[in-house]
Amino acid sequence: MKYKPLKISFCIVCMNRLRQLTETLIQNIKDNDEYPELEFIVLDYNSQDGLADWIKENVNELISNKRLIYYRTNEPLSFSHSHSKNLAFNLANGDIVCNINADHYTGKGFAHYINERFNEDNNCVLTTIDYHKTKENYNPPKDVFGRVCVKKNDFLKKKNLRIFHHTVRMWP
Repeated sequence: MKYKPLKISFCIVCMNRLRQLTETLIQNIKDNDEYPELEFIVLDYNSQDGLADWIKENVNELISNKRLIYYRTNEPLSFSHSHSKNLAFNLANGDIVCNINADHYTGKGFAHYINERFNEDNNCVLTTIDYHKTKENYNPPKDVFGRVCVKKNDFLKKKNLRIFHHTVRMWP
């Protein structure tokens, strides 16, 4: 079955996780290279471990071709899961926004999988959490926790947060 390609944004928030991001980012981009309507958003949430320098030195081509969009904020002193992920979702341009932790791999073709699910049911949220307790003894792998995919319009309708109180700069 042929599905309409929806624009997908993989949102990765990183605060002092340079080592993990250097292992996963390029692989995740390669694993989803065949999906045409995909961007990776990296939000550097005031990392102090050289993330900004690594980005500038290692992924310029991905930034130039708009596969990767890098943002940085210098203001938060401590990590806030909800604030940082909400901020990244707001910065994303996709029809579908999907949180990916900096130390997690998407696996090959994950963007195609997301596209298929949202084409089959436009009124869905993809998550590894079994809210309705439909699976007995359900224990998903550790590297999928925190992953959630939702239509950006639905996310924007539901938020009641002040999330733009930090200055965020796009590079370059």
